[in-house]
Parts: sequence; structure tokens; C-alpha cells
Amino acid sequence: MWAENETQKEIEASEKLMELQLDTTRNKLLKADLCFSVINISVGVGAMIAGILGMNLHNGREESSEWWFIGTALGIVFGVFVVGSCLGLIVMYQGLLRL
Repeated sequence: MWAENETQKEIEASEKLMELQLDTTRNKLLKADLCFSVINISVGVGAMIAGILGMNLHNGREESSEWWFIGTALGIVFGVFVVGSCLGLIVMYQGLLRL
């Protein structure tokens, strides 16, 4: 009787340990998924800027080199803003920074 209770307790402890290990693995996968999502957003923003500036519409600005630099600078600033915002949300969500 006593041995059966001890065995049952050991089985329950092993089950809880296995659940914790599975939770840890799931959290690591979610973190990796979140990082890939941030990368996809960054690439998408760059593709959007390139798509807008790369359209074959003649408006006179395509021959001016200053518009290319302005567009490139705005694209970089916007991309850095998006990545920074996403990473800031990740840090706040993980509780590393309290506002």
C-alpha cells in the first residue's frame, strides 16, 4: 500500500516535470516564431518601399538623384522604426522593461 502511494507520487512528479519541459520547448518555439515574424515585417516594409519607388510611372522625379536619396533615407528610417517598435513590444511583453 505504501509503495503504491510512493510510486503514484513519483509518476505524478514525472508527469509534471515532462509538462514543464514541453512548456519550455513551446515557449522557445514561440519566441523563434516571433523573431521570424519581425524579420518578415522588415523585409515586407523594404519590399513595399522598393515597389513604390520602382514603379514605371513617369513623373519627372526618377531622373533626379536627390529623390532617390530621400526615398532611400525614408525607407531606412521607416524600416528601423518598424523593427525597433517590434523589438520594443517583445521586450515589454516579456516583462524585461516596465513602463
